[in-house]
Amino acid sequence: MFKNFLKGIVIGVANVLPGVSGGTLAVVLNIYDKLTEAVGNFLTASMAKKIEYAKFLSQIGLGAVIGIVAFAGVISKMYTLYPRGTTIIFLFLILPSIPVILKGEKFFKRDNLFAFLQELYVQGFLYI
Repeated sequence: MFKNFLKGIVIGVANVLPGVSGGTLAVVLNIYDKLTEAVGNFLTASMAKKIEYAKFLSQIGLGAVIGIVAFAGVISKMYTLYPRGTTIIFLFLILPSIPVILKGEKFFKRDNLFAFLQELYVQGFLYI
């Protein structure tokens, strides 16, 4: 229970960070499948399963709300005071998650590499 709450906080913080997705962190934290199952099957599930889904979703949801509320002001202040340093820190936080997301993908194919560099540029992490 507490683990799910902490994972929710991490997802909430990720939703505040520019260029980071809560869904990406859900994959990294290995709860994405259970999260999509709970949301997708909630209305058609049996009552026992609905209770299980509701507990799981409330733990993740409460953690996400707390993560968003707690870190939105901090991150805003960091960008105001130290914009370039904050961007570099976030870049180094994002880069280690790439192999987890891309496992099984042919990352070094020209099209995939181009799409990755384009996304870095769009998000403001790559200056040309």
